[in-house]
Amino acid sequence: LKSAPAYASAWYQLAQLKGRVCSDDELAAMESLWSGEGLLREDRKLLAFALFRVYDQRGDTARAWEFLDEGNRIKAAAAPYSDTETLEMMQRCASGAVALRTRFGHPDFSYPGPRPVFVLGMPRSGTTLTEQVLAGHSQVQGLGEVSFAFDSARKASGLVSKQFPACVEELSAQQLREVGAHYMGRIQAQGETSRFVVDKTPLNFQYIGLLAQALPEALFIHCRRDPVDTCYSIHRIPFDERQTYAHSLESLGHYYRQYQRLMRHWHDLFPGRILDVDYEETVADLEKQARGMLDFLGLDFEPAVLEYYKAGNLVRTPSASQVREPIYRDSVQGWKRYESQLQPLIDALATSS
Repeated sequence: LKSAPAYASAWYQLAQLKGRVCSDDELAAMESLWSGEGLLREDRKLLAFALFRVYDQRGDTARAWEFLDEGNRIKAAAAPYSDTETLEMMQRCASGAVALRTRFGHPDFSYPGPRPVFVLGMPRSGTTLTEQVLAGHSQVQGLGEVSFAFDSARKASGLVSKQFPACVEELSAQQLREVGAHYMGRIQAQGETSRFVVDKTPLNFQYIGLLAQALPEALFIHCRRDPVDTCYSIHRIPFDERQTYAHSLESLGHYYRQYQRLMRHWHDLFPGRILDVDYEETVADLEKQARGMLDFLGLDFEPAVLEYYKAGNLVRTPSASQVREPIYRDSVQGWKRYESQLQPLIDALATSS
């Protein structure tokens, strides 16, 4: 910032540093940059989120929300959300998996190498914490957020020359095996030798229908968190604009309800293979939750999982600073400070799905 005072991305990163509060001079510099001319759209967006963070830290919720709202308006203008496309996509995910299940039942093929465990759910639902706890076990290796499931869906698409999720119901048994082998090949390329590997990519919940059939030994840990806390936490971060649902409170509510519907469908279709893990329960009693997850995997308890923050594992998510210290409780019911501003989200979540 000393060499490039107008570098909005640097202002954003500075504002995000955990345990640090921006000074009055820094705030004045950001406000001056905001009021000036010539900022590119991307820079203006990042600066808006930076100013939200600074005013939020200072307890000025009204001014903070003005900037958060503006930052998300900039995102929404660039990448509008479609209720119809989301509904159609998730319905097609569900119906394609039913078609596979009807034709092949539970496939009996298997692959050499570690057993995959998918930690998934909405972003900001506790997936990073869950992965880090599991990776504290001697027989579990965490992969972090990887594109392996997305790449496997793209593999399925190429095999039948149809886009995901329309491709799923067209797969033959041999092609389904190829998809599973493709995923396992990505793991093997990492040189993993643990008994289990954890793929912690939240939006993989869309691919459960394909993954559960292509990888018959895979298990799924579904992270849940209070819906308003989850959506508010998403809304306050400048996620990639391809995640179009994140840009408005109404869109967040709609997308969240469709996600809930799809997860209920997966539970019905694959009983016993999906474990629900609630973030609030993890925060309240980490050992109980850790034991439950390890039981689900068939592993004995090891005390090291309770000291996940000492492992020093690389984390590339917005939760990185939180999982480098003991259990983080500040985010439970964190949305309450903005209850009036979040009313459109609360109303959207209350609408019957």
